[in-house]
Amino acid sequence: MFVKPNIYKVTCTDGSYVYAIRNEHGITLIDTHFPGKGEEIAAELKAAGLEPVDRILLTHSDMDHTGNAAYLQKLYDCPVYLSAREMEAVQDPAKSKSGKDDPFSGIERPKLSVFDSDDIAGITVIPAYGHTWGHVCFLFNGALFAGDLLCTEDGIIKEMELRYIRDREESWRAIKSVDAVATFDLLCPSHGEPLSCSKLEVGEWRQS
Repeated sequence: MFVKPNIYKVTCTDGSYVYAIRNEHGITLIDTHFPGKGEEIAAELKAAGLEPVDRILLTHSDMDHTGNAAYLQKLYDCPVYLSAREMEAVQDPAKSKSGKDDPFSGIERPKLSVFDSDDIAGITVIPAYGHTWGHVCFLFNGALFAGDLLCTEDGIIKEMELRYIRDREESWRAIKSVDAVATFDLLCPSHGEPLSCSKLEVGEWRQS
C-alpha cells in the first residue's frame, strides 16, 4: 500500500517491512525481509506497478533485512548497497552483534556495493549506528526509513528491545542525532506500522 505519494509499504513483509520508493531514478527497495519471501515480494511489486527494481538499499545486515537480497538482485539484475561501516561488520564478525556470527550465514549472499556518498538516487543516507556496527536510516520525501533504529507499536515510538541492540548507548546517540538532522513527517520503521510524526519521541524503554 502507498503510505505517501511514490512510497509503497510492501504489505506481504509484515514483521520486517520492505518499502519501495519511486522517483526520477527509478524504483528503489529499502531492505528485503526474512528469507523465502522473494517471489511474493516481486509479485506484489508487479501488481503495484513498481517494477523493475533499479537498486536495493539495506539499512543493515541482519537476516530479516537481507534475506531476499540475493534473490531480488538476480531477478532484477540490480545492485545491493550497504554502508561502508556495515560492510566492515560483514567482513569482520568481531564487529557483529554477537561478536562471532556471519550475518549471511545460512542464506545466499548478494553481491554487495557500498554507499559512496550521503545521497543515492535522490535518497539521503543518515548514519545511525548502534543497533549494528554500521546501521543507517534513509530519508525521502518527508519519510524517514528507520530500519531498526526504532520501532512502533500502538502509535508509540520505541527503542528496539535491548537484546537486539549491539550498543545501546551508541544507538541512543543515533536516535538523538537523526532527530536533530532529519526533517520528516512520517516515520517508516521496519518493525511496526508507519507513524505520522515529526520528532522521535520515544515512549518506552527510553534511556535516561
